[in-house]
Amino acid sequence: MRYIRNTTTMLKQIGLLLLAFVCVNAWGEGKTIDRIRQALEANSAAVVQEKAYLHLDNTCYFVGDTLWYKAYVVKADDLRFTDKSRILYVELLNPDGLVVERQRVVVSDKGYGDGCFVLHDSLYSGYYELRAYTRWMLNFNVREHRYGREDRYAFYNNAMAYDFFRQWDGLYSRVIPVYGKPDVAGDFTYKRMFQRPKQQVQKAAKEKLTAAFYPEGGHLIKGVPCRVAFELTDQDGQAVSCRGTLSAGDATVAEVATEYMGRGIVTVTPGDERLKAAFVWKGKNYSFVLPQADAAGATMAVDDGRIGLQTKSLPQDKRYALSILCRGVLKHFEEVRFDGDGKASLTMPSLPTGVNDVTLFDEDGRILADRLFFVDNHDYDGGKITVVSGAKTTYEPYEKVTLGLQCADVSQPTLLSVAVRDTRTDEPTYNDGDLRTDLLLGSELRGFVARPAYYFEADDAEHRRALDLLMMVQGWRKYKWQNLAAVSPAPLRYQPETTLTVEGGVYKMLSVNEGSTSLTDRIL
Repeated sequence: MRYIRNTTTMLKQIGLLLLAFVCVNAWGEGKTIDRIRQALEANSAAVVQEKAYLHLDNTCYFVGDTLWYKAYVVKADDLRFTDKSRILYVELLNPDGLVVERQRVVVSDKGYGDGCFVLHDSLYSGYYELRAYTRWMLNFNVREHRYGREDRYAFYNNAMAYDFFRQWDGLYSRVIPVYGKPDVAGDFTYKRMFQRPKQQVQKAAKEKLTAAFYPEGGHLIKGVPCRVAFELTDQDGQAVSCRGTLSAGDATVAEVATEYMGRGIVTVTPGDERLKAAFVWKGKNYSFVLPQADAAGATMAVDDGRIGLQTKSLPQDKRYALSILCRGVLKHFEEVRFDGDGKASLTMPSLPTGVNDVTLFDEDGRILADRLFFVDNHDYDGGKITVVSGAKTTYEPYEKVTLGLQCADVSQPTLLSVAVRDTRTDEPTYNDGDLRTDLLLGSELRGFVARPAYYFEADDAEHRRALDLLMMVQGWRKYKWQNLAAVSPAPLRYQPETTLTVEGGVYKMLSVNEGSTSLTDRIL
């Protein structure tokens, strides 16, 4: 059996390598704009990623509770239920980042499944992480961490070490508070987290202001105007509201101020002098240096339905093009021709709702400017559910509850999940999102998106500006353009799982020991 399994795996790997060879060979025949477009179109149809989402029954839990969830798996391109994976991995990780329990959930042909985690009394209180992913999702959005020879010796072979020192950014992840067990059963008045035995107490970080700067399009070019977004945070990563100045040498260039969540934006025209930003926070002076300006390149400005491009000292004998992708799928492709001043202005095409990625590149596949922006056509605003009957102010313990629900936009029976909880135990949190904010926004950006519901509560100038600042600050290329354009194709290591091992007519659910942190070593 081992020989057969290994032979099958080897054949799959050979097939993937041949596919990669074909892509590289086709690319090597001529690096042209037309071939890049063909590669983008082919990958848009063939390599569709997936997204997972967990609907929980509460916002916080106590030791001894049961955490119930409903899981949904959708295709990234159209956000419809997946037709690829039928197995979803759901993991509960403790505050130390170690896996407490791992479950394999069968995903129905409708794209959903369900399960629960019992928070046993042996667990300690703290902030736990819920993580969900399919095997297919492990092919994408992977970052490798450098490790030394001594680290390698801790593993059986190089492949195991390589798998361990990796991080997957495209998985579903949510942090939830788990409080200590109440002294009196059912009395959730006090929420307490206890320090576990022999836990090292972290020393409070010294107060410090941190600033990060993000030129629109990716680069500052000398003599070319460019908008620069910035973000101010304290030592704990909390947003800071502050005002300051931008200077070049001894000359003040502009006044700057933060807006929502400690972010702001300023337009600059870099010269030979390095730009610096100065702020005064809690009586202390802080100075930060902006990124170095390049002598040649391109800038990009996405605003008011147009895409503005301005270049400097780019080769005149090359062709240039612009692509727009939404959730890894090509939505627009256009060859760009600059005027005598190196400028071009393009009208924004009709695009789907969600995070879109616009990329300017040359015929060699070199990215000159890149930018994320959000489009909201309000086609996901519907489907809101209201309670029309059965709701009361108070309920007796274990009282049967019958609710009448209504959805004005649904004319036929449909799938839904409803969580009913005691509002007295609600936990104020930065994670106030829902299915829409996660699939459209949070899952497309790197890092935690604080208060995502804010960006969808209104469609006015203030909220659109805050959302665009979020795109510029936390903009992350989840779908690698180089891979999709076959500039640097990567073979797919995992295939979608369509079946679950069955023994004696019963699904065989695998378990994992606490202490495991790697993903792939628990799947292979």
